[in-house]
Amino acid sequence: MVKFYLISIENGVAKYEYYPEGYMDKEPGIILFDTASCEFVLEKISEEELPYKRYGYVAHAKWRIRDLFEEGTLPEKGMVAWY
Repeated sequence: MVKFYLISIENGVAKYEYYPEGYMDKEPGIILFDTASCEFVLEKISEEELPYKRYGYVAHAKWRIRDLFEEGTLPEKGMVAWY
């Protein structure tokens, strides 16, 4: 499970914090989403993912943000859960 929150949007670039497993007490990761190109930049990996270097949480957050944007909404927050 990963939670994400929009923290700013400037010049068409949305900046999100994401929290693996919803751990708000750990350093979040930061991803940037360019609404013109629909491309992401990983600005900072989350504290929870850093030791494992798998980046599965950020991949799920990016997938959900892009899906919602393609449906017509730039999400302010969200969550993705999987089995």
